[in-house]
Amino acid sequence: MVKGLSTELASHQILVNRGASEWIETDMARPVLKNRKMRSRAISSIPLRRFGRPEKVAMPTLFLASRMATYITGEVVNIKGGNVLCG
Repeated sequence: MVKGLSTELASHQILVNRGASEWIETDMARPVLKNRKMRSRAISSIPLRRFGRPEKVAMPTLFLASRMATYITGEVVNIKGGNVLCG
């Protein structure tokens, strides 16, 4: 979707990018992360062996929305602690 939209909208100078995250310590993830077995399984899938924090997703997202990224379009930025599943 990102690739297609970026191609369609480029002539209008509209940039389309996406930040893709996985295990981020939020209220929504808290029930899973409280379960020791689930927590262990999830963390073992992350090369950095730690969960992300919301601000770690916000920083690259802010970069993509900033003037510094005006020549970037059609990209998926993986914010997954090294666990890359797409992009």
